[in-house]
Amino acid sequence: MKAALGIFTPSAHVISVRYHGPQFQHKTMDVNSLEWQQLIEPQDLKANYDVTRCDLSDTLIQVKQEIAKEHNMVLKLKEMGYVSSMLQTGGMNHAGSIEKIDGGYYQFTYNFDGDHVWWLISYDVEEEITDDEPYSSLEEDEFLNYIIQLKDIKKI
Repeated sequence: MKAALGIFTPSAHVISVRYHGPQFQHKTMDVNSLEWQQLIEPQDLKANYDVTRCDLSDTLIQVKQEIAKEHNMVLKLKEMGYVSSMLQTGGMNHAGSIEKIDGGYYQFTYNFDGDHVWWLISYDVEEEITDDEPYSSLEEDEFLNYIIQLKDIKKI
């Protein structure tokens, strides 16, 4: 499979390098250069990368596997009618979230570096972890099914 490169932004968007543009933190690229063209053209899937959709163009892009998995879960939840988004959790760390009816939220992550486990943690409206037991699953479908049976998640 081929897909253009994507990035996870400080504002918690997952977008193609093309839509990000040539201005990066430590470098500005020449849009006419071969290097830039190689970044924006579809390429073979890199090791430890997976495919998701660009938030701005809806085209297929490749990003690090854990970001792609979390972003794809967000997209599935949105398609099912739930209020879900990516979070930038500090230091360019990432997670998905699902809003609760009471103003709190659930945060979910995919632990790619360790044991490939999905984790779900509940936060209250003050962004404090609740007393609810965190949930984990090795299976993506099982994890999604657990989420959609929660009674306090917010619909669009």
